[in-house]
Amino acid sequence: MKKEYDFVLRIIIAFLIPYSLLSYLITPLTMYISYFSLKLFGENIVIFPPFIALNEMIVKFIPACAAISAYYLLMLLVLLTMDIKPLVRLKMFLIGSLLILLINTFRIILLLVILSHYNYNLFESVHMFFWTLIGSLFVAMIWIFLVKRYNVKSIPIFSDLNYLLQQTKLYKYLKPNKKYGDKDKHRRNRARRA
Repeated sequence: MKKEYDFVLRIIIAFLIPYSLLSYLITPLTMYISYFSLKLFGENIVIFPPFIALNEMIVKFIPACAAISAYYLLMLLVLLTMDIKPLVRLKMFLIGSLLILLINTFRIILLLVILSHYNYNLFESVHMFFWTLIGSLFVAMIWIFLVKRYNVKSIPIFSDLNYLLQQTKLYKYLKPNKKYGDKDKHRRNRARRA
């Protein structure tokens, strides 16, 4: 019964943490880290949330810029995978979030520099490249890294559902009896002998 309670608790936690909370925490953090990083490189940058002005170019920083959906997907993957200890779950989420933050900050800095020093068409092309291809692949690569790093054998949601199915009477009734082997095979062998 412990696994069933653990599954229910993980589902409840996943639904209790709203997308808006992650957005509220991560969007300003990403925005200010990008701002201070560009300041270190000597860029002429001014911040007035939710806008960033860089060399007379003004850009609105929206939650999608902070890749909130990547953090949320990572959180769901970590929460909805069975047989992970709570402390390991927390470590996986924090390490994965840090990787997302670092790569996303690099992406934002690169895009702002391209927009400021080159042209809008190049900015739009690089932005769409990151948005469509790199974003999804990067979250998948982070998940694979975390699974290997923490030796996770379960598959999110599937392992829980498979375990719950195995606990039902219907599954136990339909499952072949391994103790006696395949009954049809024994019947066929008896028929051949006769």
